[in-house]
Amino acid sequence: MGLENNSLYYQIVPYATMYNAKAICISALYISYCDYCLRKNETLYKYAYSLCNKDNNSKYILNVISKITRKYSKDFYIKVAIDLASKDFSNNFFSNSNIYITDLIYKLLDMHNSESLCDFGSGYGAFLGYVSSIQSTEVFKPALFGYEINDDSVFISKMILEICSSKYDVELCDYLKEISLPKYDKIYVFPPFGIKYNKELIKLDNYLLKLTNPRTSIEWLFVLKAMESFKSNGKLITLLPEYTMFKASDSLIRKYLIENGLIEGIISLPSNSFSNNKPKLCLLIISNNNKDFKYINGEEILRDLPVKGLKSYEASNDLFVAYNLDSVEKYELKNVEKVHYNLAYNAILKNMENNVKTELINVADVFRGSALTLSNFKDFMVSTDSQYQILTSSDIDEDGLIDYSRLTNVGVDRKFDKYVLEEDDIVLTAKSTKVKVAVIKNKPNKKIIVTGGMIIVRPNKEKMNSYYLKIYLDSLKGREQLSTIQKGNVIITISFENFRKFKIDLPLLSEQERIADKYNVICENLKKKKDEVKVLEESLKDFIDKCIE
Repeated sequence: MGLENNSLYYQIVPYATMYNAKAICISALYISYCDYCLRKNETLYKYAYSLCNKDNNSKYILNVISKITRKYSKDFYIKVAIDLASKDFSNNFFSNSNIYITDLIYKLLDMHNSESLCDFGSGYGAFLGYVSSIQSTEVFKPALFGYEINDDSVFISKMILEICSSKYDVELCDYLKEISLPKYDKIYVFPPFGIKYNKELIKLDNYLLKLTNPRTSIEWLFVLKAMESFKSNGKLITLLPEYTMFKASDSLIRKYLIENGLIEGIISLPSNSFSNNKPKLCLLIISNNNKDFKYINGEEILRDLPVKGLKSYEASNDLFVAYNLDSVEKYELKNVEKVHYNLAYNAILKNMENNVKTELINVADVFRGSALTLSNFKDFMVSTDSQYQILTSSDIDEDGLIDYSRLTNVGVDRKFDKYVLEEDDIVLTAKSTKVKVAVIKNKPNKKIIVTGGMIIVRPNKEKMNSYYLKIYLDSLKGREQLSTIQKGNVIITISFENFRKFKIDLPLLSEQERIADKYNVICENLKKKKDEVKVLEESLKDFIDKCIE
C-alpha cells in the first residue's frame, strides 16, 4: 500500500517541502503509534513531541496524522512508516526515491533470521525498517544495526524501527573515524556522493589504506571501512556512482577486489532510478571466494517495461531474476586487467571482443580414430549384443546426432580401446562429403570405436565446453576457418596436424556454458517439432492409404 492511496497523503502534501517535513511526519506517526499500542520509548516520544510542536505547521501535521491513524492496524502503521521513510520530500509529488532499489538489495542480501545486518549510514532507517517489515511475522528476527552521523536521523530511524518491532541498535557516530567495529553477516553501504571529507581522519587497516591515494573517490573510502566489518562468509552490497567503476584513481581498489575474488557481481542500474538528479548508479555485490563475477546491464533488462527505470516492484524482481540466472554473463580477471581494471560495462565488452584466439591443443587432447574402415571390420561383425560397437561417418547425421541403437556390434579385443569414445568427446569427420561434428552425450554403456580416421577432441572441461566447440565449428565463421585447412571438393579431407593447431575464439567457460545451454534448449525444441511433423506425415500417409483402398 502506498502513501498516495490514502487520505493522509492528500492532507499533508502542501507541507511536503517545508523544512524537516519528513521527520515531523514520522514523529507524528510514532506518537500516534505509541497511543495505539499503549507503550512508548520515553526518549523517542519526548523528541517526537518536541518536533511536532515547534510551529503551527508541525502541529497541523500532528493533528492530521493523529486523526487519520486512529483506525490503523499494526501492519498499516508499519506500511506507512516504511512509505514515509522511503519518500522523497523534496517536491510536492512524494515520489518514491528508493523503495524499489531497497527491495532489490534486500533480495540480493538473502537475509536469514539468525544473521546480523548493518546499514553503514542508516539515515532515517528506510532500509533497516524495510528489512524488519518483511520479516515482522517471524518469531526469530535478524539483528539490525546502523551507524549514522546525524543525531536527528538516529532518533527518526529508531522511531521507524520501534514501529516495526525490530531487534535493533542504531549508533550515533562517524564510523570512518572508528579504529575498530564489530563484524556482521550482511552489510549495506549507501555512501554520500562527492562530499568533502578530511581523508587524514579516516581510520583504515594498513592493507586497505595502501589502496588509496589523495584522489581516491570518497565513496570507496566508505566501502573500504565497511569491509573491515565484513565476515568471511558474509555479503556486502553498496550503491555507487558508476564513475567509481572506471576512474583511474580508484583502479588499485578495483584490482584488489578482483584479484582477491571479492566481487560477486555488478548491476548497472537504469538512468533515473532515483527521482532526484543523482548520477548513474550501480550495485556492487561483494562476497568471498569468487572465481568470476556477474555483470547485469539493468538498462537492457528493463527496456521493455512501460515505466522506464527502476520504478516498480516488477522491475526490481526482473533484475533479481536476471542476476540469479544460470546463463548470466560472467567475467574473469583477464577480462579487465588489460583495461586498468575498468569495470564499466562497455570497457569489459570491448576487451572481450579483442580476445586472442586459442589453439585447440591448448584446451583439449586431439587425436585420430582408428584408420580402419567399416569393410575392415567385416569379419568381426556380430548379430548378438557385444561390448564393442563401431562409429562411422555415416552414423552421424547432418545435425551431428548419433542413433546409438543402430551402431554395428563387433567382437574385437582391447587393442582398440585407445580409439574408444568418452562422454563429452567431440567427433569430427575428417574425410567425407561434408564436415560433420558430433558431441558424445548419453552414450550407452558400451565401448564405441571411432573409425575411418575421424578426429576425436577430448576437451579440458575446466577450459572448454564440448557444445561450444561444436557451435563454433558449425558457425559460418568456423566453417570459413575450416575451409583453410581442407583439401578436395567432393570428398573433403581435413589436415589432422593443422586441425590440432586450429585457433578458436574462446570466451569464459561460464559464457561458453551459457551459449551451450541456449543451443541445447533450441535443439530440444526443434526435435519436438520434428517429431510432431513426423507424426503428422505418418497420419497423412495413413489417411491417404485408407481413402484409396
